[in-house]
Amino acid sequence: MNPFLENLDVWHDFRARFIAALAEEISRQVGDEYIVKIGQRTYLHELPFSRVKSGPRIISEKESFITISTYDGRELTTVVELLSPAIKQVGSDRDQFNSERDDRLSSTNVNLIEIDLLRGGERTHRESLPTFDYAVMLSRREQREKVQLYVVTLRQRLPTIPVPLQTHGREPCIDLQAVIDRVYDAAGYHHYLYESTPEPPLSPSDAEWAEQVLRNAGFRRPPSLE
Repeated sequence: MNPFLENLDVWHDFRARFIAALAEEISRQVGDEYIVKIGQRTYLHELPFSRVKSGPRIISEKESFITISTYDGRELTTVVELLSPAIKQVGSDRDQFNSERDDRLSSTNVNLIEIDLLRGGERTHRESLPTFDYAVMLSRREQREKVQLYVVTLRQRLPTIPVPLQTHGREPCIDLQAVIDRVYDAAGYHHYLYESTPEPPLSPSDAEWAEQVLRNAGFRRPPSLE
């Protein structure tokens, strides 16, 4: 994973591009048996009076996720989420997300995949695990008690994960690292991504490792950031 993608000045753009690329890859693999769509949820935020001089106090923010439904019957089969900074912080956005999450986990019809590519914030799962930086949680509708977790550290390649569907037939397998690499190249992030330092800050050893990776790849960082 590239920790520079977590910076807020690029994250929202990356998130939108990643969701679109991931939906395209899933759609390519499921063919015409399923319908893959990008859905949106809306978060409403009320601004304090001290910050509002004119105009509405209520603002809205939209967040995308992926839905997979059967072609015949349009039955929702799988939901794929990419966690955002707001979801990983205590507040109304996290509460709304968790409410929807609980509804899906209590359902016997919907598979759920949550992809966490953010080192900061609170985890949405409480399992006792070794130290990790990024995670994917997969909950199959018929095996709620056996959640699958894929965890990696910063220096490891992101995993290839299955995407459960309605039947027990062949499942799509998504190489998350390959999807990110395609998004990175298409967006031209290399032109400006390394003009700042990763947020949250890396540990000294990981920061040294990241700088070495950039040097080996031929990137020249501003002297003040090296």
